[in-house]
Amino acid sequence: MAEGRKRPVDRATSSGESSSKIPPFPFTKPVLILSENVPEGEILLSKIRLRAGESGIESIDTYYGDEITWEDLAAETSTGNLFGDRLVIVRRAGDLKSERDGTDEQFLKAPPAGADVLFVAEALDNRKRSTKLFEKHCHVIKCPRPAKDRMPEWIAHFARSRGYSLQPDAAEMVSAFVEDDPLRVSNELEKVFLYAGDRKEIREEDIAACMIFTRKEMPWTLADHLLSGQVEQALQSLKRHDDAGTYSGILLASIATQLRKMYDITCLREMSVPRAEIIQRLALNKYYGYQEIDAAARHRKAKIAPAIAESLRTEAILKSVSIIPDRVLLESMVLAILLGLARR
Repeated sequence: MAEGRKRPVDRATSSGESSSKIPPFPFTKPVLILSENVPEGEILLSKIRLRAGESGIESIDTYYGDEITWEDLAAETSTGNLFGDRLVIVRRAGDLKSERDGTDEQFLKAPPAGADVLFVAEALDNRKRSTKLFEKHCHVIKCPRPAKDRMPEWIAHFARSRGYSLQPDAAEMVSAFVEDDPLRVSNELEKVFLYAGDRKEIREEDIAACMIFTRKEMPWTLADHLLSGQVEQALQSLKRHDDAGTYSGILLASIATQLRKMYDITCLREMSVPRAEIIQRLALNKYYGYQEIDAAARHRKAKIAPAIAESLRTEAILKSVSIIPDRVLLESMVLAILLGLARR
């Protein structure tokens, strides 16, 4: 398995399936939520908080793995049940640094008395010693991204978790608009829920009213289509930007920026830099970073560099006094990049 990559997870769980895996309080050992599917992980975390309250736990403390060490975590929670049982949540657990003195393993093997410990991470770096310790000593609950063919089903589950029902056709429509990204599902559906108000049944016309004219392309989508030689998809993506009223100069700058980012990712991957470190070095979005890395992994530097050059050439023409319409200029750039790749 490649270094720094996330371990494979089981596909196509729903919120109900994940919730059934929550152990009862008090925990017999620490719990780890691996939330590759961020909204699913947050739903699960909310249910654990609710169950903690139902179990009589009044205190919930939250820490962050990039802000605390294992030694400090042990010290902060060492009071145990002197002040009553409590739920200790450690977000961004994958950022906790491994400890050579064994502090991390000792904490996982024997958490402080009276503390139910819950770790939350979107991914774990297989290069780190603590990853193996998490898997060895924790009750692991995985929240993977839904399989593509089960995305509408997951969308319906997500809506139900918020108290709404989606007609099957409406769930299919949402899936098509968001291109199967659970995080976009949650963000876009929040708009739909606000639009629906007290009405709890979401119909196709609600989705159309809220999403058709607000659809946003993912920043890497058009660049990925270009480098993959997907003519139709690239032109459709360009049209969606145009229909949404995206200014040509901003769109072109976005394409050029994304191509350069993919080039930088490819360079770091060739140096065997772990995915989590790539995200940190390039300051990638914490939610979309892994998808950008996956997109860049499909392409070679030799393909990306000429595409960057073509985007810069087009930008120079766009800024000149050219009489060529912006849309024609952008479509010409798309075709020039695709034709250049076809010759390679």
